Amino acid sequence: ALPVGLIKGKLSASQEKVKYDAEKQSIKSNMSAVLGMGKSQRKSDYVNLLKDKERIINVRAKRLHRETTGWRKIFVVCRPFGIVFGILFAILSIVIMLSIVLNSIDKIMKDYCGSSCGFFLTTGSSIFNPLDELLVFLAKFFPIDYIVASVVIVYLIIATLSGISRIGIRILMLKMFPFRRGGTAPQGLLCSAMVLMLCVLALNSQMISIAPQYTTFGSQIFYLKDNETVPCSTEYLPPNGTCSMTILGQMVGRINFSMPFFGIVFYWMTWGFIGVFLIGILFSICRGKASNIEEYSDDEYEE
Repeated sequence: ALPVGLIKGKLSASQEKVKYDAEKQSIKSNMSAVLGMGKSQRKSDYVNLLKDKERIINVRAKRLHRETTGWRKIFVVCRPFGIVFGILFAILSIVIMLSIVLNSIDKIMKDYCGSSCGFFLTTGSSIFNPLDELLVFLAKFFPIDYIVASVVIVYLIIATLSGISRIGIRILMLKMFPFRRGGTAPQGLLCSAMVLMLCVLALNSQMISIAPQYTTFGSQIFYLKDNETVPCSTEYLPPNGTCSMTILGQMVGRINFSMPFFGIVFYWMTWGFIGVFLIGILFSICRGKASNIEEYSDDEYEE
């Protein structure tokens, strides 16, 4: 949703003003029609409801004027940069998801131990993984590989924060703590910090799926007897070879081999994450542009 939102942008102030004017005109027409039909308790309640709606629309119109004037006009000038960053983020998202899909397919097709070791890829990848191959190649030019890997990790964290701020804290689809500028409940901030920590924990394991060779062995190679070289894998760990696994690879590998149940659950949840990603992309593309203001459900924030 983050790249699509940056590319699509938000509604222009003039479009939203026209929408609010049309809504106010519709409310006034309905109110005149109801008042001309005599008096009753039911009609009086309906008129009060229309007046409340008109009041909320007037408040939103004022907030729209405040949010789109003054120094905030600089965001209009920065709009082309939003499109550029949106396209770059979209390409990065596609590459990351493509790497996850290819690695998940590779685990099913090639891994010799399968579910008994939690779908941990014990041999080198047999399918070309673009992000993994890029990082392994750039590892020869330290610290460029660190910079690229850091960009990927920071982008995933920013996308997570963007999702949390957009949908708020929910439990079973029920919104518990919405995020508002200057109005987020302290409990909501604590819950978001907990969610972010859990996401970072999951990211440690997901990096094995995004770049398996780079995160487990880096650019290490092993020399065979005929002087041929192959990328390092668990086959060439001591005493069979001289390859050394990274700390992250050792941590995930030990969990998967000692408790394969967690590896199996994580593997199939990865496919679930891929499905949710595709649904989210389709939803973000089909939905309209976002508003320039936050529309609150409580009258307390509309006043």
